Amino acid sequence: MGFPRIIIPITTFLLFFFSNISFSQIVFKEIPGYRQNFSDSSFFNLSSTRSIVPLNGKWVVYSAEDDEPKKISVNVPSIFRGEAQLIFEKSFTLTQEQVREKKYKLYFLGLNYLADIIVNDIVIYRHRGGEYPFVVELPGDILHAGRDNLLSVKLSYNLDSENTIPLKQRFLFPSNYGGIIRDVYLYLEPNISITDLNISLSRDARTNRLHLNVSENIINREFRKRPDTLDTKNEFRVSINIFNPDFTLAARTTEPGFQLKMNEVKQLQHSFEITSPFFWSPQSPQVYSISISLSIDGELVDTIRKEFPLYTLTSSFDELQLNGLPFSFKGVTYVPSFNESGNLASFTQMEED
Repeated sequence: MGFPRIIIPITTFLLFFFSNISFSQIVFKEIPGYRQNFSDSSFFNLSSTRSIVPLNGKWVVYSAEDDEPKKISVNVPSIFRGEAQLIFEKSFTLTQEQVREKKYKLYFLGLNYLADIIVNDIVIYRHRGGEYPFVVELPGDILHAGRDNLLSVKLSYNLDSENTIPLKQRFLFPSNYGGIIRDVYLYLEPNISITDLNISLSRDARTNRLHLNVSENIINREFRKRPDTLDTKNEFRVSINIFNPDFTLAARTTEPGFQLKMNEVKQLQHSFEITSPFFWSPQSPQVYSISISLSIDGELVDTIRKEFPLYTLTSSFDELQLNGLPFSFKGVTYVPSFNESGNLASFTQMEED
């Protein structure tokens, strides 16, 4: 998996005042020229049937406590110094086809601290605190087609010494700031889609052969009945291709057709025998890939692709074995810290660090 590339010029500061915050100053810090590689299909799980709507860039920000607040433009991701309740707003548009045929997930890869997530004046989620990523499913009936949708984040940053995570006083940890500190985007996938993909490896005790076990769910969230014609059978069919690390075909299958009603979920399971496997190790990090396609009456509805390693990890009384060889874990605890920027950083900076 490749890391998204980001351009990092010199950071800048934006300063502004809120009239009802006495003698206090809110200072924003950005990464000018920030560019996320939202076309990275492996990182963002993209395909011909799945896409994203980036929500980085310019947001409108103002105080949540002023009757007539002054509004400014701030880039996301960014951080701010000071304790405040702020409202961040971003507009986005969707087509008629997207609203009709897709379901939506809203991804926040990090914000700090408490936040209400609001779409078109409807509170859809309350983030109880912390910088960890989270995802929210958006109800399709609150979204507009062909005109602006408004995403609002009512964010409160006020750490204390007892109840918040992190605490206000922390030893040997980076400075902590409020804001939408990482990427934000909408993820669009079909109403009828492939979900819950699971891949595992097993060994047949009798033949000592390796088997790749694959399972996935097919879910039908379509709210419109497909039109009936003489050629329409509404027959669902799943095809799977598995590729070696050198991209040659390792195995393939096409499952028998099946029916799937609206709001129904069907689990499928498959098993493939793996001959001459390429095992993953830290010295040779080779990965396989799997491509799964779902069609209805021959028309492609959804497709996904995922990379995965093959390895065996076993334990005895005194050692671990990876692929039959002695193995030990070696690692460090990494806490991102970039001086006055706290943990506001790009993947490039983290790699270099």
